[in-house]
Amino acid sequence: MRRYLFLALLLALLLTPPVSSQPVLVLKVSPKSVEGFPGQTLVVNVTIKNVGNETARNVTIYSIDTIKGILFTQEFLNFLEPNSSHEFPMKIFLVKPEAGLYNVHIVAKFGNQIAEDTVKVKVKSVVNFTLSIEGKGKYLYGENATFILSIDSTSNLLLYGEAYVKLFKNGKLMLETSYKPMIDSWGVWRREINLGKLPLGNYTLRFEAEFYGRKENVTYSFTVYRRNLTMDAYFRGGKIFVNVREEDFPVEGIKVWINGREFTTNSLGFVTLDVTEPGTYIIKADLDGIISEKIVEVERPIILASQINNTLRVKVLDSKGNPIKGITVVVQGSRDTLYSVTDENGIAEFNVEKIGVGAAEIKIESENYLPASTQVNVIASKPKKELITKTITETLTTTTTSTYVPLAPGKERSASDINFVLLVIGFLAVFGASSYLAFFRPIIVEESIDKYYFVKIKAPRLRGVKEFKYEKLANVKDAWASRGNVEIEDNKIIWRIDELGPGEEAILQFTLS
Repeated sequence: MRRYLFLALLLALLLTPPVSSQPVLVLKVSPKSVEGFPGQTLVVNVTIKNVGNETARNVTIYSIDTIKGILFTQEFLNFLEPNSSHEFPMKIFLVKPEAGLYNVHIVAKFGNQIAEDTVKVKVKSVVNFTLSIEGKGKYLYGENATFILSIDSTSNLLLYGEAYVKLFKNGKLMLETSYKPMIDSWGVWRREINLGKLPLGNYTLRFEAEFYGRKENVTYSFTVYRRNLTMDAYFRGGKIFVNVREEDFPVEGIKVWINGREFTTNSLGFVTLDVTEPGTYIIKADLDGIISEKIVEVERPIILASQINNTLRVKVLDSKGNPIKGITVVVQGSRDTLYSVTDENGIAEFNVEKIGVGAAEIKIESENYLPASTQVNVIASKPKKELITKTITETLTTTTTSTYVPLAPGKERSASDINFVLLVIGFLAVFGASSYLAFFRPIIVEESIDKYYFVKIKAPRLRGVKEFKYEKLANVKDAWASRGNVEIEDNKIIWRIDELGPGEEAILQFTLS
């Protein structure tokens, strides 16, 4: 019997595997849940203990989860002896996380072995945003007044609400329009608004927005002005010149019409037109909404020439028969070319002997007139012999000025104005049907955009709401409410509000899985 017992013990010893020494790690995180707002730093205590019989070497403690907007610190141990422990205060930085509840896995790893524990991190919701208006302080009359509206969200949840733009002139409301912005967490909403060509005056643009009961507004003041522009027009050297200036500075880009033909002033503020024919030229310019007009008469002088004995007399007249003083007369004869300037009677005289007998040409040279000329036949000197020559009769340059301000045309309604009117009519129709109920019964409105769902309740105007409860079957990822408590149970969301005062509102927002 003893022999068999000995053999059984020997066999058991042979079949039992040898026990090898090795480290065994146990990891524990406390507390099991933490919460905070974006920008805060949370701390959890991570304790790691080696319950094995061998030293653990090169141990790394870290979070294996990658969460947008959340950072975790790490720890590295060169060794952890048997039956010893190590505590590590792990910091959790809530940089820019979205609101929600996160299940974070903390591990300790050495070699192929991993010890693990979890902690729940709740990021509380923050509704915060700023408004801005970008534009110019002064807009030239006739220029489109354009602005950039911006909403910068520093919220950690989706913003969905209403925004309004109101334009005031001297405290009177001139224009109003609205938007329904939807902005991702930490996102930006931006729109360009064109107010068109506004009348002269001082304006204030007010931009308002409301998200989940939080309201912000910003104002922007600007002026629509007219420059002190002047226009001058004249004829000189065969050209009509039109010059537009603001005090002593040239103005570019001003529209000018010469007898209906359109031009634009250059960088020097000028428009020029070559003229070869006499006549009346009407010049108009749009001086920031004021039409300035000038009339320029372009003339060609009248030449009367006669030879009396040894003198060639040239008389120069304007189109009205008035003598022109100080104009240069050139006589080109067979013998020489002579120059003279008319006196106060418009007369210039030349010696026939110096001109020479035969054909001669008389020319008028002046910057203020078109060129004029005529041919005469100079004869040998005879007493009281008078030579009547062919003359050319044209017009003389004179300038008159007149300005007028046109009546402002009727303002045409833009497409945005028409859309706004239709929106108001639709709102009144809906309000007319529901305003009676709004006095006695709460109004509940539900909207959905992609995976986002919104529920809005408004208490009656005459009495409040108590013990309100809303339930909906849905696979919900996370939820947020401006009032009351929200619970997510399996495939159902429950929203409870203890009390809403008369006319008060509350909003529930949740994201579908």
